Amino acid sequence: MIQYKNVKGNLVTGQQVQMMDAYNIETLDDVTGKLKIIERFRHYTDTPSKYFEYFLGENEDKNAVIQTYGNKEFSTGVLIYLNKQSANGFDLWDYEAYLKTGELTFKGKTVFDNQNREIFSCNVDKQTNEIIDVPSKHYYGTSNDPEGLQLEFKYERDPQTNEIKVYIDDDNETSGVIHTMKQSYFIEIFGQDFWDAHPYYHSLLPILPTSVNI
Repeated sequence: MIQYKNVKGNLVTGQQVQMMDAYNIETLDDVTGKLKIIERFRHYTDTPSKYFEYFLGENEDKNAVIQTYGNKEFSTGVLIYLNKQSANGFDLWDYEAYLKTGELTFKGKTVFDNQNREIFSCNVDKQTNEIIDVPSKHYYGTSNDPEGLQLEFKYERDPQTNEIKVYIDDDNETSGVIHTMKQSYFIEIFGQDFWDAHPYYHSLLPILPTSVNI
């Protein structure tokens, strides 16, 4: 199955994308409904570009995928998801990003929920596989939350204490807060009950959720 999305991740029609300078085409597995290919099309300059993301199956060859998508018209490269682990309806993937020349540029990890939404993402060191930069987790509101609630939890290491601290962004400003919140201020705004109900976001680990409810 094919579906189209704008750069904000909202579903649009095939007719609408003809008028857009940027959009994504997602190919879903007809049986599982899981993502198989994402084609990110951008045409902000004279020359359009395409960047591909490919979810590698057990019997597929990574190098063949790199070559195939590196050679597609307007391709700038391909990001390959591999080594899938699954638990409680969530899928944890490693990913490797390659230029069209086949050069590895960066690596990382991503977790998707059963609606193909990214709930965790981080980059890792190409040699050691240790987490680098600022990893993040994403919360998508339920029917019990204000409409449009979407939160990003970021885990930053304090250089003074070496402690990992949690900072939160209200992506859609549903709460009226437009700046990054420290954990204490987030609890003040959203309430202790909300915080306690979502333990997955309290810390960087675990990456793959250990229960259905996060």
